[in-house]
Amino acid sequence: YFSRAMGRVRQTQLRLLVTTERQLSELGGVAAERLAVIKVPALRVRRRDIKDMLGWELRRLCRLRGQAVPPVDPQALQRLEAYDYPGNLEEFAFLVDRALRNLPEGGTLTADLFWTAQSLAKLDLFKVNLLDVYPKLREFLRSDFLENLNHGFTKYVFAAFVVLLFIGPQTRDANFGLNLFWAWWWPGILLTYPLLGRLWCAVCPFMIYGEVVQRWRLAQGA
Repeated sequence: YFSRAMGRVRQTQLRLLVTTERQLSELGGVAAERLAVIKVPALRVRRRDIKDMLGWELRRLCRLRGQAVPPVDPQALQRLEAYDYPGNLEEFAFLVDRALRNLPEGGTLTADLFWTAQSLAKLDLFKVNLLDVYPKLREFLRSDFLENLNHGFTKYVFAAFVVLLFIGPQTRDANFGLNLFWAWWWPGILLTYPLLGRLWCAVCPFMIYGEVVQRWRLAQGA
C-alpha cells in the first residue's frame, strides 16, 4: 500500500476475518490453501446460543438508536428458540430489528412482536405452558437424561421394533409389535399430544432419527 506519511509504497501482512454462507468454490479469486476456515453450524442446531445472540443484537441496535435495551418476555425467547430460521442469522437479525421497531416506548419484547402475523392472545387461549407451571420440568428437558435415553436406548430399540413389524407375522394375535403399534402407540399419541406435546417431541423416535441424519450431515461438512 502507499503510505502518504512516508511518501512510498510499503509491504505489510494482513489477516482478514470474513463471514460468508457460500461455499469456498463459489468465491472466485480466493486461494483456498491460504485460508483458515472456521465452520459455524446453522442457528437451528445451536438454539442455546439464541439467548446470548438476542442480547447482543438488542444491545447493538439500541446503541445505534440511542435507546435503552428493553426487557424480553420469557415466552418471546421460547418462541425464538423454537423457530428453525430458514434464513439463518440474517432472518434472526430481521426479526429482532422488526420487533424493536414495533415496540411501544418503555414496553417489553413479547412473543407477538416477533410474530406480528398472529395474535398471541388467540394462540394462548387454550394453552397451558407446563414449563412455566413446573419450572423443574425445563431443567429435566435440558438435562443429559433425555440425550442418553434417546441415543443410548430409543434409537436402537425403535429400529429393532420396526424390523419386527416388517419381518414378523402380520396378524395382531401373533405379533405383539402390531398390537402395541396400532392399539397403544397411535391412540396414545392422539390422546396425549395435545396435553404433553413438547414432552413427546423430546423423546419422539422420528425426531431422534432426524437429529441423527442432521448430525451426520454436519460431520460431512454440509
